[in-house]
Amino acid sequence: MPRKIRKDILWKGILEDCFEDFFAFFYPDAVDYFDFSRGVAFLDKELEALFPEAQEKDRIADKLAKVFTADGHEEWVLIHVEVQGYKDEDFSKRMFTYFYRIYDRYQVPVHAIAILTDGQKSYHPRAFEYHFLKTHLQYEFDTFKLKNCTAADFQKTPDNPFSIALELAWESFQKRPDQELLELKLTLIKRLLKAGHNRQKVSRVMDFIKFYLSFEHMETELQLDYLIDLVEGKKEPFGIRERILTELARQYKEEGLQEGRVEGRVEGRVEGREEEREELQKTFVQKLHAKGYTIEEIADFLEITPEKVKAILRSLDQTKG
Repeated sequence: MPRKIRKDILWKGILEDCFEDFFAFFYPDAVDYFDFSRGVAFLDKELEALFPEAQEKDRIADKLAKVFTADGHEEWVLIHVEVQGYKDEDFSKRMFTYFYRIYDRYQVPVHAIAILTDGQKSYHPRAFEYHFLKTHLQYEFDTFKLKNCTAADFQKTPDNPFSIALELAWESFQKRPDQELLELKLTLIKRLLKAGHNRQKVSRVMDFIKFYLSFEHMETELQLDYLIDLVEGKKEPFGIRERILTELARQYKEEGLQEGRVEGRVEGRVEGREEEREELQKTFVQKLHAKGYTIEEIADFLEITPEKVKAILRSLDQTKG
């Protein structure tokens, strides 16, 4: 089955890895106001101390960052991401609570933005208001509604790594079949590689692209891994046998089996799924052969014998006949 990573973890990671790019996407006119060469400090411990209740919710990804202005002043930026968003009547109040707890505790300027990833176009909270007698409070915060974007919104800054990640997240609303999603992911990865970013950033954004939207079939995921290896020019792609063994081992670990039992049982699990493995091999042989790869090249990639490749091709021809 395809690998899945919790989306709040992916959002937290991409915000930390691409913070300057995040800022350039949302506030291009303010980038020069800050001195990112002094680095960005992420205040996770401070945030956890102020909002212990938020740490238990998988649908929330919060980052509190300390940045410096060009003239040396310290400012804080709160980024609140609703990962598995839905209509929440208390959302605006929660955003206000975030603001006043941070400001009351640390007495520093705070800017807040909420990135909403739910699928409801009409749901877009922007402010919290409080009225009692002659007391009136209105707290407004910045928001970004992913559902209400169009593809053109991401083409304004096509080489921005955070924009590329957002575009992939936006595609979750399009419900693409595996092959279309495969082509999309590969297109985004190629754009990322051509943009000339440092290797670490490329690797982190690539992980977001690979894991944020899951394929329905493991076969397509393996195909993407192989195509990435080709795009990056790697001479020795990870073989299908190792990928299957690794995936099965991970599944056993998640099921709570002891480490010592995993290695001994994986081989038996693979034998038990020999039919599935054979189907994967047939699919890859067919696709690679159609692309013009030689029998020897296919055999080397799949780590099977050339005779096995020939036998698969013969069986495919017989099926067509």
